[in-house]
Amino acid sequence: MHLEEVAKEVERIKEERAQAEASKMEERHHFFDSVVQLARDIREKEELAEQSKKKKAKGEGAFATQ
Repeated sequence: MHLEEVAKEVERIKEERAQAEASKMEERHHFFDSVVQLARDIREKEELAEQSKKKKAKGEGAFATQ
């Protein structure tokens, strides 16, 4: 191989590695965004369940005093 060909090959390999790293980072960001959204969804469902529980308790208390 000539020196120019070697230099071109080195640049091509560097570019491939940079693209692969960028792709990995994008996948990681997507994964962590998904985890954060899942945690938000779980917290929201827990809050709704707690509110429902409180409403039921208030409703039962009202019937018990009548």
